[in-house]
Amino acid sequence: MDAFLTRMQQVETTSTTLRYGLLVLLKYPPVTAELTQQEIDRVVGPERWPCQGYRAQTPHTDAVLHEILRFADILPLGVPRAVTQDTQFSRYHMPKSLRLVAPVWNRGTSGIRGLSKAVDPEGSQRKGRTLLQFLTDHFYDVEAVREYLLRKQVLKVQKKNRSFTYIEERYGPYVAGAYFVLKQGGAVKFRDREWMRANEQGLSSLEFRKLQEVPVEAVDASGCAINYQGLDNLLALKELQSLSLQRCPHVDDWCLGRLYHLADSLQELSLAGCPRISERGLACLHHLQNLRRLDISDLPAVSNPGLTQILVEEMLPHCEVLGADWAQGLKVGPEEQSPDAAGSPIPA
Repeated sequence: MDAFLTRMQQVETTSTTLRYGLLVLLKYPPVTAELTQQEIDRVVGPERWPCQGYRAQTPHTDAVLHEILRFADILPLGVPRAVTQDTQFSRYHMPKSLRLVAPVWNRGTSGIRGLSKAVDPEGSQRKGRTLLQFLTDHFYDVEAVREYLLRKQVLKVQKKNRSFTYIEERYGPYVAGAYFVLKQGGAVKFRDREWMRANEQGLSSLEFRKLQEVPVEAVDASGCAINYQGLDNLLALKELQSLSLQRCPHVDDWCLGRLYHLADSLQELSLAGCPRISERGLACLHHLQNLRRLDISDLPAVSNPGLTQILVEEMLPHCEVLGADWAQGLKVGPEEQSPDAAGSPIPA
């Protein structure tokens, strides 16, 4: 009876998996059936039988079979195991003779539905991308899902940086620029007015009319998703005196090359924490001769912060440059070493 049940279990799970596999191949013929057939015809050919030795030469077929086993999920539990001795695994103590049954695939936390969190910049990015990379190495469809999600994220950033032409035509560039910053989650300050934050109530059409002729003198876009395209909304603010772009992930050297449009009015600029700004972008700031305060601290792409700060100070002599210690990254030459240090023996 046990042998009969074992035989039935093997036949039932195998046949059901094969039926699911045929269903998947019929449902997605361009992605699975056609590409798999082409790969088998190219590697195996019509005159030979497929065998295990062809597995390394047919990665697409191997990935399709893996995905069918994952998708069908006929038996979501593994074979029961028993601990042969007392074991400490991570934070868990497993006594001898403990029986363990491990799930093969957890539908609640994994799978395609959970991949959207992997590309969320606010979430556990490192852990998510590790999981996504693992799945990509095993299943072809995950590669397509990752590309789709990344492309969707890029389109989302582009959508956030679109120009509000209809608002500019109706209310002018000041209101359009302020509306763009508030939609991004930043804050603006009109001349002789209090700061307007993104978490407050949106501006009504009546307030728009009142602010049509009032210039924007300060913008705080810290942490916003502003990119090269989105700067069009800020460059129209010709009376802008203070601009904060701290920790903006999409502000790069090309963006700094466009700030010369604000050279006549801009007096304060903060670029602290922008990961894509390097020495090349900072060199473009030589047009901003009216700057009085510049923050270039914590720029990961700058290879030598100390030397860069010295060069920026020479480039903008009337500007207070904030950043790393001027000596950071500078190598001390032999002639600058102290006599004691030069004469002391080097320890083995």
